[in-house]
Amino acid sequence: MVSPYRRGIDGAPFPRPRARRYVVPIVVLTALGVVGSALTPPLAAHHPLLLIALEARDRNLLLALHVAFVPFLVVGTIRRLASDPFFYLLGRHHGDAGVRWMERHGGGALVRWTERAFRRAAYPMLMLFPGAVVCALAGDVGIPAKTFSILIVARTLVALVVIRMLGNALARPIDSVLRLFDRWTMPATAASVAAVALYLLWEHLRRRRHEAERSVAEVEGEGEGHIGGRRAGGGSAGGGGAGG
Repeated sequence: MVSPYRRGIDGAPFPRPRARRYVVPIVVLTALGVVGSALTPPLAAHHPLLLIALEARDRNLLLALHVAFVPFLVVGTIRRLASDPFFYLLGRHHGDAGVRWMERHGGGALVRWTERAFRRAAYPMLMLFPGAVVCALAGDVGIPAKTFSILIVARTLVALVVIRMLGNALARPIDSVLRLFDRWTMPATAASVAAVALYLLWEHLRRRRHEAERSVAEVEGEGEGHIGGRRAGGGSAGGGGAGG
């Protein structure tokens, strides 16, 4: 039976809250990111601050080159940090089950690789390879919330400053892309929406195939265990008969 409690970093138990309170905000933020990705051409050309509010990926931050530095830094930081606490709490309160949920919902092999690397070098991974999986693992292994918060805020601020500096260095090609989006807004938007839709379809099919393969493996494992148990039982029965 699974205990309703997990041990904190100090060894004291704390109750497991329902995972839904963390999963729902994660799903909402992910959906906003999908919308931002699909509408990148018009938003980058005309509403770049809204673009990074929806999805603060590196490429979108580069495209927001002409947003003033202070709102760029504030909005970019808030958006990039928005989901991290929820992943951290998912890992902290639900442990390996939370990590496995992420693996099933789009992580796959990347989750397993990140998990192995994180076990060897937790703090460097937290600083150098930000992301949902690392945040969940930070909660799972019991990194204190204060330490986690300081690290991810510092990491995010440094990343945004570096991205802005890189954007300034690449201003000419970025402006060319923005002009392209402005001139061909409708075709570029249609292509972007189609690309996002195809990716979501591929991800859905990949997940269904993975779940089907896992179900088959579980059924085969149960079948082998059942056959092995019958053989063992038969052997015991036979041994008893011979002994009589």
